[in-house]
Amino acid sequence: KIQTTKEGYLVTHRKGEELYDAVVAAFPFLEREEIFQDERIRQYLSKYKHRLSTKGACVLYGVLKNYNPQNFYHAIVKQDPFNVYFVSFMKPEGEETTFTMSMHVPVKDWINLDRQAYLDKKEKKIQEMKSVLREYLGIEDSQIKTLFLSTPLTFNRYLGRITQGGIPISMKNPFWRIPPNFTKFKNLFLVGDMSFAYQGWLGVGIGVWNLKTGLDL
Repeated sequence: KIQTTKEGYLVTHRKGEELYDAVVAAFPFLEREEIFQDERIRQYLSKYKHRLSTKGACVLYGVLKNYNPQNFYHAIVKQDPFNVYFVSFMKPEGEETTFTMSMHVPVKDWINLDRQAYLDKKEKKIQEMKSVLREYLGIEDSQIKTLFLSTPLTFNRYLGRITQGGIPISMKNPFWRIPPNFTKFKNLFLVGDMSFAYQGWLGVGIGVWNLKTGLDL
């Protein structure tokens, strides 16, 4: 919890409470605005929520045996430009190499499912992604040692966010309609892919640099 007081911001966490003069929020504040106890702050953040991405992430993690990747990064476009699989490999160690394969999926397709429907959908997605690995990279089932899939619900469980990439930049969502690093509340600052300058290491880095420069650190 983050509570506004006359002395500053009272942050309550698992080990107790601490009072700070300022807060730099890097958590997914547009999906977890309830962390702020001040109704004014919650209302300020909630006005941006409808601009959040409607997509989440499915990420396939795996360990392969006897597979030596020729390239370590791949962007595989299948069927249409919006169905892209991003694959990255680690450098092989001995007979094994690890990889991740990620894609964006509509969040609405994963929420409100009962457990069996969720497991069935998850297994179907695993088989779909395995078929892409087989078709485009020649990876056979016999080479797969370990495999598991994270869905938007997995990321929501562990990271407190279900969407992917904050607010997408578009004609409807130009930079000035994204939460700024400097809020209208004294000593409350925002960084990360839900604020200026959007997602990716470059976008997050620009937001952090913007804050650093503005605070003259």
